[in-house]
Amino acid sequence: MQRRFVVLTRIFLAGLLVLCSYNVSRAESVQDSIFWEAQRNGQTIFILGVAHVGFKSQYPLSQPVLDAFDKASLYITESVFTFADRETARKALLEKYTTLNSKDLQALMANQRCANLHPFIRAFANDQFGSEGFEKLSKYSPRALVHQLYQAPMQLTQREIESLNLAVPVEFYLAKRAVEMSKRHSGLDPEYWEALDDLSDSEMCELVGWLQAEKLRKQGNELQQIKQIERFLLDGNSVGFNDLLNPDDLADQELTKAHRKWFENRNRIMAKTLLGFNEQRIFVCIGAAHLAGERGVLELLKANGYEISPKY
Repeated sequence: MQRRFVVLTRIFLAGLLVLCSYNVSRAESVQDSIFWEAQRNGQTIFILGVAHVGFKSQYPLSQPVLDAFDKASLYITESVFTFADRETARKALLEKYTTLNSKDLQALMANQRCANLHPFIRAFANDQFGSEGFEKLSKYSPRALVHQLYQAPMQLTQREIESLNLAVPVEFYLAKRAVEMSKRHSGLDPEYWEALDDLSDSEMCELVGWLQAEKLRKQGNELQQIKQIERFLLDGNSVGFNDLLNPDDLADQELTKAHRKWFENRNRIMAKTLLGFNEQRIFVCIGAAHLAGERGVLELLKANGYEISPKY
């Protein structure tokens, strides 16, 4: 049970950073919803915004969501999580940490923009992986550092975790339902990694600096933010998600620009990947923060001829 709580706590940061780290604009065409329908030439894509963490209060799922899911012949998530065991998952992740580019984290840290981050990166790696953590992490590409920063456990007590009434994240619940229905399950990989590879060395350092700043900014406020996210999910309140995102108050605007570029790269690759599927009905679960904004997935689909409307 203790291990399960640790795993769930790690999931929190990924969900929170995805949802709480990007200041999306309130485009008039994007209404207040986290469940959308996109239609073009007889094809329908149902898009559900999720938080990558589940709450008991979300279940049972609403009937419109279940009806749309059951109608779809293809289920799409950001990644396909069907590994048979931990070792298989670990090996697959290590492959993601290695790129064709010969550059590793040690080489990146020679960039002047990373100079002030050396103590933070070393301390973080050693805290996560033991006294030789930095030496281990530095053998991989900078992809590994960014991913580990996103997955780092939040500072929550056992009592605080129990007070959240956690449940299986919606995308995992639907993945099990897809298996039971013999429904095809695909992912948007490798959008996460390709978007990182598109950053320059300086931008990668700035992204790491942004993650450090966000980590410091949220300290002591994690539990409140998670409860806010639960409320926004239950209300279908995308505007609430937007109001929760305030990275522009960072003193170093270059850090915010680097994160925005990576995030918008992810949106662009997600939308492009979705355009490649030909099934008539598709159900998609992605982080809610990827939906809105002038460069969000919804607007990118709209620019490619889809009619976008909220389901509820």
